[in-house]
Amino acid sequence: MEPRKIFILNKLAELEKELKNLELWSSSTLTEEQKNSSAPFGCDLMEFHEWLQHILIPKLRLMIQENQSLPATMDTASMAEYVYRSDALKYQRLIVILKTLDRSVKSCG
Repeated sequence: MEPRKIFILNKLAELEKELKNLELWSSSTLTEEQKNSSAPFGCDLMEFHEWLQHILIPKLRLMIQENQSLPATMDTASMAEYVYRSDALKYQRLIVILKTLDRSVKSCG
């Protein structure tokens, strides 16, 4: 496996860990309606952290495992900055992880 893809997998694990540290990780699953949301980040049917947990993380892992091309562009950090703007300090590490992940995916895409 390419070193850059290994790096991305490690960042995804770090993202998962940070979501758990922030107590944003859930044991619940998404409904079919939520899974099929066409809104950016599923914002019409779920919270941003739910989208990270249930959509982004598994999808990127699967793409890497199946050796698929990664997205040419990704900007999750900007959404996180917007969503968590009222408590930016608390979510600073999460945002840094997402910035690194965005750049890494872009460089692989």
